[in-house]
Amino acid sequence: MTWSETSELIRPRRCMTERAVAEAVRRVGQDQSAVATVAAEFGVSWGTVNTAVVAAAKALRRPPEARAVTAVGVDEHVFGARGPVQWMRFCTTIVDVGRGKLLDVLPGRTGRIVSDWFAHRDPAWRAGIQAAVCDPLRSYRSGLRTGLPQASVVLDAFHLVKLGTDTTELVRRRVQFDQLGRRGRKGDPLHDTLRLLRSKPEAFTPDGHRATRLRTVLLDHDPTGQVGATWEIAHRLRHLYQRVDTTARQRFPNKTRVTARLDRLIADARYYAHHDDIPELATLANTLTEWRDPILARADHPYASNGPTEGTNTIIKKIKRIGFGFRSFTNYRARILLACADIDWPPKPAATHIRHRTPRLAA
Repeated sequence: MTWSETSELIRPRRCMTERAVAEAVRRVGQDQSAVATVAAEFGVSWGTVNTAVVAAAKALRRPPEARAVTAVGVDEHVFGARGPVQWMRFCTTIVDVGRGKLLDVLPGRTGRIVSDWFAHRDPAWRAGIQAAVCDPLRSYRSGLRTGLPQASVVLDAFHLVKLGTDTTELVRRRVQFDQLGRRGRKGDPLHDTLRLLRSKPEAFTPDGHRATRLRTVLLDHDPTGQVGATWEIAHRLRHLYQRVDTTARQRFPNKTRVTARLDRLIADARYYAHHDDIPELATLANTLTEWRDPILARADHPYASNGPTEGTNTIIKKIKRIGFGFRSFTNYRARILLACADIDWPPKPAATHIRHRTPRLAA
């Protein structure tokens, strides 16, 4: 025999009340708990909670056009690692960097995906976007220029500094390999100065231990001066947006001064690359020339940064670790939207206090 029970609090063909469904969705979205953990606590199957989560991600999520956006950030993250039967799969994260809220997650990291996503948005909403921040990835640059022709594509300042730091590291490795015939390891002078090469030179005391040690290593173990020349170019690149006039109220120098600094830096990098035979500096100069307009665009949009996008990717990585990886992009996207999107969750109920004062005698 079969039987069925009806209730006003439970929808047809459901095994959870609407209040329980809302709490399960809140646990997965706001508290970022695993679906399996929530299902075990509620005494239902994994599929029951997952169905509610996917449905809530479609119903509760606000459309991107719900609020005005002036600057967006685009970045990629790994959805599925490469294994014996599959290639590494990437996803694209689009974030409102002004408020630090996720707009959407897209499968893949091509320019066509980004441009098509913006093409399906409201034209009036797209017209309000003034800046689009991205990493030095050509596909994102082309997609943003196609999808947001009126916005300025801005290269993230962190990745701009990272270009100089990575170039210094490549030169250091090559010089060390030419001297020793192997990779560097602990005890090698150039290898032990890795942190010094990444530190701010203005933080060194002129006659301090770190400054003296760095000068000694570069004089004794960098006979051609290639590491020192690249290190100088890298830190000049780090100071590209530095303010000179401390009395001015603006945080960054004007675009004319940034343009002059960048052009002079590219010219010096090409000179060192040709005069001292440093191919890595030639590559850096070509990259800076290719991305010259996005680099200079940050002078017009000084607060445009991919920091909120990187923060969202950190939450995404946490969700992926809690779920021990994902196979279905639909489930993956639902977890991310519930955790990072602009959703007004109901306030948590206040805890009931048993006592209003601390007892005098505690056992």
